[in-house]
Amino acid sequence: MEDSLEQAVEIALRQDVTDPSLRQQATDFCTQVKDSPDGWQLCLSLFQQQSRRSQNSRFFALQVLEDALRHRAPQIGEASIDLMRQALMPWLAQNLLTDNSSAAAGVAEYDPPYLRNKLAEIISLLFVHLYTSTWTSFFQDFYALIPKSSRAADFFFRVCVSIEQEIADVLIVRNQDEAKRATLIKDEIRARDMAKLPEVWFSLFDQYRESDKGIVAIGLRVVGAWASWMDISLIVNEPFMTFLFNLLKDSSLKTPACEALIGIVSKKMALADKVQLISLLNLPSLMSALDKDIEDDPDFAENVAKLTNVQVVALAQASLAGNAQQAMATQMLLDLVPNVLRFLSNEYDDTSAAVFPAVNDVILVVGQLVNDANARRSMLSELLQAIILKMKYDESSDWGDEADAVEDAEFREMRARLRVYQDMIMNLDYDLYMRACLELVSGTFAGMGKHDWRQIELAMYQLYSYAEAVKTLARDSPMKSSAVAAQDRMLDDLFRYDVSRFQHPSVQFHFFEIVNRYITYLESRPDAMLKTLEAFIDGRGAHHALASVQHRSWYLFARFVKSTGNKLGNVAHDVLNAVQDLLVIEPAQQDAADEGNNSDSDDYAPASDPFENKLYLFEAMGTFLTAPAVPSQEQAALGTALLEPLFNNIERAVSQGEGKTQVEFLQHNISAIGRFAQGFPANTRLNRSDTTAWSPIFDRAASYILAAFDAQVEQSAIRDAARFAFARLINVAPDDRLLRSMPRLIRGIIEHSDIKQLTELLPFLGQIIFKLKESVKPVIDETLTPLLLRIFALLNAPVNGTDDVVQLGDLRRAYLTFALSLYSNRIDDVLFSEANRGVFEQFLASVCHCAAGNPDDKQDGTNGPSGSSTSAAAAQADAPTQRTAFAVLRDATATWCSWAPGRPRRANAVAQPAPGSVSAKGGSGKSNNSSKSNGVVATSNGVPAQQTSSDETAPFNRPLDGFDAYAGSTITPLCFAVGRSLVSAGRLRDAGAQGVLGEAATCLRQIWLMRGPLPITEALPHPPNAAQHLLDALENSDLRQFKQLFKEFLQAIIAACA
Repeated sequence: MEDSLEQAVEIALRQDVTDPSLRQQATDFCTQVKDSPDGWQLCLSLFQQQSRRSQNSRFFALQVLEDALRHRAPQIGEASIDLMRQALMPWLAQNLLTDNSSAAAGVAEYDPPYLRNKLAEIISLLFVHLYTSTWTSFFQDFYALIPKSSRAADFFFRVCVSIEQEIADVLIVRNQDEAKRATLIKDEIRARDMAKLPEVWFSLFDQYRESDKGIVAIGLRVVGAWASWMDISLIVNEPFMTFLFNLLKDSSLKTPACEALIGIVSKKMALADKVQLISLLNLPSLMSALDKDIEDDPDFAENVAKLTNVQVVALAQASLAGNAQQAMATQMLLDLVPNVLRFLSNEYDDTSAAVFPAVNDVILVVGQLVNDANARRSMLSELLQAIILKMKYDESSDWGDEADAVEDAEFREMRARLRVYQDMIMNLDYDLYMRACLELVSGTFAGMGKHDWRQIELAMYQLYSYAEAVKTLARDSPMKSSAVAAQDRMLDDLFRYDVSRFQHPSVQFHFFEIVNRYITYLESRPDAMLKTLEAFIDGRGAHHALASVQHRSWYLFARFVKSTGNKLGNVAHDVLNAVQDLLVIEPAQQDAADEGNNSDSDDYAPASDPFENKLYLFEAMGTFLTAPAVPSQEQAALGTALLEPLFNNIERAVSQGEGKTQVEFLQHNISAIGRFAQGFPANTRLNRSDTTAWSPIFDRAASYILAAFDAQVEQSAIRDAARFAFARLINVAPDDRLLRSMPRLIRGIIEHSDIKQLTELLPFLGQIIFKLKESVKPVIDETLTPLLLRIFALLNAPVNGTDDVVQLGDLRRAYLTFALSLYSNRIDDVLFSEANRGVFEQFLASVCHCAAGNPDDKQDGTNGPSGSSTSAAAAQADAPTQRTAFAVLRDATATWCSWAPGRPRRANAVAQPAPGSVSAKGGSGKSNNSSKSNGVVATSNGVPAQQTSSDETAPFNRPLDGFDAYAGSTITPLCFAVGRSLVSAGRLRDAGAQGVLGEAATCLRQIWLMRGPLPITEALPHPPNAAQHLLDALENSDLRQFKQLFKEFLQAIIAACA
């Protein structure tokens, strides 16, 4: 059996096995052995055999033993675990007592380190399971072996390392039982064996210091690890500390010795004891002795930096604690500051990062405890200079090199951490920080010719960061004027020395970031503003040779123009000429195999990143061309010059038919038109009177977009682009003529969109409703029925997986939000117009369904689809959906219910649109109780059932025949049913459920305000006095109070019925 297992392991791991089925059989056999209850016994036998098996099979055998001990120990039982121990220890004794010279005599060679480490892990797991019960002689068993063989000493230290990892390593997460067991084991070790262990360690160090330094190195690792939970006096004594200090001069052992010292100093102990320990180490004198080693050995320097860091952090805790050791700890910490500065300034970032916590604590201590102003400023100045210089790219680094992307990301992360320490110093001494920045930035710019790009980049970075520092100062701060003056001086030097022309991409990159951050400075300096514009459109920005800088500059250019376009004057013609070559859109290159691809829209990926960045240029040009300084006729001429190539592109692509290239090309051109319109001022429609010159341009744009839309309507990318472009065009068009094209666009999107695109269409419709109000009513009236029917169909479709559930929830919420927009913008009468009366009752039923959160019915109020077992899950409403649905019902009640005779026309339950009456041209409704008991059926006579009075205290209201009865028979019981369901289910601790209950209460109160107590009493016949209690609450409380009273009322009703 051992032979079969060995063979299976080799087949599973060998790279030259070409038969996949054979490899899979071998893997399955290995897995079967590993999962078998007695598989560990086979693996133990294989590992111990005198005739050595392959190293791969022996390592696999140890992995199976580890898995058994770590995950199946309760099933194996302590007796079997002890049998494993009894089998392994004699084998260990035989192999560990054999020195390497015996190999030639037929004894097996020593195992490689990875096998020894894995075996040590097995022994440590046996120790964890048995030490407190049947293996109390664990250490004594090893004591008998280690004096006789270097193998035994080496393995003993490896086992000690593994034991520490199992019971004391703070980086390993343990459950409650494991943590309790680890604590018990540590207590047992301290009580029985800890006093002897250091003595054994030291004797092994003395024995092997010259003959086998590898053993000593592993032993020092044990000391550093075990120090955290052992009695520190067992190792912190004169003999051992002298031994450790001497090892720091040994080139082979200095690094593990330093790591042991770090472990010792890091041990948690009383602050007074820690201060005494650090005093004993006397690091400053030790550092002078190790000076050469630190310079020559980067790894050792990093470890000494870590040793310095743990001491400074400990001393800072003692200093800031304010105890009797404060003065001593503070002075010791200040004595270590030169060492901190030295390591912070080290050329290797890992060494510098090792003292970052120390830098933080030094700043805190200096800021709080150093009273001498000169000494304080001197130390902070040295720290600040070291921090700033460490932010500089080193000589081996470059900027923007993709090959060094990881290294560059690490540097930027380090720079961000250093920035935190710089800000700490700034908060302590703003004047010091300001002068340091001014000296660095202005000095660097003035001597730009003698500096390389790294120094210029550092100065630019500091100038960019300085803006945030100025913001931290209060308006009345005495430093505010000086800080702003220093800022202006640095920016003056930026333009005086024409720093943006320095030949390195990092400088241009920072320049464009800086000018966008300091827009206020530019607004008062027209010359600097024009210089900035020039930089944006020449080879430093928009035409930069490096793509990353070029693309970033396009985005920043759009931001710059948005902020300053009105102050640049009439430069639109010159700017358009400068960037015209960048506004050219070419078809993407593709393989011949892609030609004629008429596949589904999902195959057409979104526009690539470079083009997405180019869209910012179109947006910027939209801002430039519509600046007040540009005459309207010139605007139109320039706009035509910019858009004409896009129109031609669309015409050419449409004529060429379908294909992936044509779809992407059309998408790009349509998106560019939309982004051009997005650059127009947001208030174009409202405040610009002379905009008629744009009307024919927008008409042409709409016609070309619709031509592309009709030709490629089945492609999702085209539908998205067309919707995006129309949303921007309508936002800025000078009149409502574009609305004539909207039904064509909306119908196409409705017919071909999936659930995701339909969800995105609804906010678009809400946007144009909000923007155009009454003007858009004909468009909504014409497209509402197909829209609602498509929504109902999607909401009732079978659900396949979690993604479908999420998408249905998004659609449901978008649908309800769209319904709210109809009420808030006073075009709700489209819901019961002649064109849409056929879906009106379905609309009401679907809203009630969403409010109920009931997964058992279809959302259009009809029976569920036959054979559909998954529609229930699709209809499951969440709390935001229910809240929005109740908000729709509340607005429907406020708008369509009539005021009962004698009811005061008081304020609505919640804020509503401004009061006043609006002519209802879309029709009204009347009840048809003979056919549907709760029906609200629209009529076609074109006259509302009842118009509101002119009472200015009443909300906007257009009573609808039959809705009073519907509110009483359907909406009122629904409010109670949902409320009782939430309360009885105990969900009111959930904030979402509380919001649903609050909206239900609001809706109920709205019904009471308009219709009086009758709907309440009819919905609550039992118990007899229940309705009166609720009516009293409605009469004597405001909305906020009623929400709480409604919850208490429902709780009382449920308790009474229990």
